[in-house]
Amino acid sequence: MTDNEYITIPNPLDGEYKIETQGTGSGSYTVSVGYITDETSVENDFKGETALGLIDSVDFGVNNSAPAEIRFTITTEDVVADIEMAYSQGWITKKSVKDNLIRNLRKDHINNFLRLLEREHPRNINDQAYNLLKEDINWLLKN
Repeated sequence: MTDNEYITIPNPLDGEYKIETQGTGSGSYTVSVGYITDETSVENDFKGETALGLIDSVDFGVNNSAPAEIRFTITTEDVVADIEMAYSQGWITKKSVKDNLIRNLRKDHINNFLRLLEREHPRNINDQAYNLLKEDINWLLKN
């Protein structure tokens, strides 16, 4: 675990930004993005799972005319990438479970996805993959 790290972007332009993370160990991490002016202060958190040396990215958008809407961006393909990463890390132990998760996600069967996630945890999906994918799905449903 490392100390907190901070990046400041004075007067950010509207648009999409990408933060790349690299695991210095195994476990959970949080990326917090804040928008601070004299008039307002907004913060949003993204939670993820990592492993030693694993590089991942977190995307978020800035809209200066509506700073309260600072948001992280996650797509179905981002979740698929997380499923693939979890499988490659051994967090998902069966290829058939990985394939079924992806199939349900791509067919927009979120309830089936969640049932499969629950059913296979912890037998074929460890805590790291479970937490990561649960967080991913929550972001998809909220945004």
